[in-house]
Amino acid sequence: MNIKLYRYVALLCLFVASSLNAEVLKVESIQFKAKKANIDFGEPITLPFVSASQTKIAKKINDYIYIDNLKTLAPAKAKDGISRKITEADDDPIAGITSRQYKVLLNNGKVFSLQFNSEFCGAYCEEYDNSYGFDAATGRHLTVQNIFTTGGIELMKKKVYAARVATLQQEIKRLQKEAAKPTKNKQQQDEFEVDANDVILLYKTCLIENAEMHKDEMKSGDTHELDYFSIDAKELTFTHGRCSNHAMRALDSIDQFHNHYTFQSLKTYLTVYAKHLLLNESAKFEQPVDITGQVFYGSIGLAPITFLIKPVEGYDKVLRATYFYDKYRQPIELYGTGSEWTEIDSKLKPQPKITAKWQAGVATGEWRGNKVLPFKIAP
Repeated sequence: MNIKLYRYVALLCLFVASSLNAEVLKVESIQFKAKKANIDFGEPITLPFVSASQTKIAKKINDYIYIDNLKTLAPAKAKDGISRKITEADDDPIAGITSRQYKVLLNNGKVFSLQFNSEFCGAYCEEYDNSYGFDAATGRHLTVQNIFTTGGIELMKKKVYAARVATLQQEIKRLQKEAAKPTKNKQQQDEFEVDANDVILLYKTCLIENAEMHKDEMKSGDTHELDYFSIDAKELTFTHGRCSNHAMRALDSIDQFHNHYTFQSLKTYLTVYAKHLLLNESAKFEQPVDITGQVFYGSIGLAPITFLIKPVEGYDKVLRATYFYDKYRQPIELYGTGSEWTEIDSKLKPQPKITAKWQAGVATGEWRGNKVLPFKIAP
């Protein structure tokens, strides 16, 4: 092969490889209504169904979304619709949800991200958002640990906290000026008018509570201040809960905190992997192997299973997971350490446990219950 032809073939292969690696995912919508008489949805729950030329990638994304939202495996095809085998004893993630809709924030072949808007009704109704981001080339669910270096996480916790403090201090300053103005005659004052001093007290209390929480966060090394983030075409946005409870929401002019950062402004905090995804940098990187917030596939004995390790919640350091025997599609809840898991509500005696050793993102071990079976899961 002559040199010119060799270069042409090499460039063509590179182009084809980059094209395959930059596949824009196809997204369809599936509507779902729970078949429970005691749940009345104002609107159907609408979930995305992702398709890709590499079906395993789409399956990983779909399974994560469907397990997290409905505690069920995703359908094989959009036209199959959604079916669940959740029981009354299961902790149903849509209990109290009256509506849930989604929108795609980014689908550029490298990152697939979307945001859900939901309404939850208990003693009162509240709307809230939650977001997901995925590596479109592997189906990996993106976590803070994937995006930021260890040092970057610590700096971002300080950065996001400082932005929240600045917002509160600025609003307190504005309200203090407002409170200093002459008050209206009592007869003229609107009975629904918010007293600036009440709002100042709310935000000063919030500053104290946020300072205590941030101190604990920095001391423990946890990342809960960064848990809620979304990715769109230009920036990464961190969201933090508001200062007010529902009864005091009318006082809260700030509401939720949203801190926006362009990808370029975060460059020094990003992992090489994240620079590849967000800044299109071409430096070599290793695929992440951390296990939290990820879907795995494998087997117990000869039975195929799907296994979701949830993101870390709270400060107890316990890992929680949900797994399914693919044939039965019934959620089984686990808690543990990653190397040892215990089934929470099993009727089997003794209570089933899974032991596993991890190497390069693959876990092998045993399921021990009324018998002993080999266990294996991989991304």
